[in-house]
Amino acid sequence: MRKLNLEFLLDEAEMCAILTTVKVPSSISVRDLREKLRKKSIIIYEGKGCFAGKVFQVGNIGTLSDHDIWFFLDTLRNVLLELQAQAAVGIAPIRPRIAGRTIRGLTEPRLAKVGL
Repeated sequence: MRKLNLEFLLDEAEMCAILTTVKVPSSISVRDLREKLRKKSIIIYEGKGCFAGKVFQVGNIGTLSDHDIWFFLDTLRNVLLELQAQAAVGIAPIRPRIAGRTIRGLTEPRLAKVGL
């Protein structure tokens, strides 16, 4: 999940073996993420209390094959990219300028990683 620019809520040494809690960038709605993953037969849980809207949880219970894990990670990546693209719609890209000229290579809109 780190390769998807996601962070765990806890350090690995403190994690539970059956439940993983993951921080979500503020531009992503946890509810939308949950609904889109559910349509692809993946169940995640929304954070509660002070973590509502900031994290999701995924269970690690039962037998998981390599295929199951890769399916989850690939689907999660695709859904996150879709949600980030939707969040960016309508936002004009920042076009840095020096002396009235656009800086080449910095004109494409970029999504920032946002921590909790």
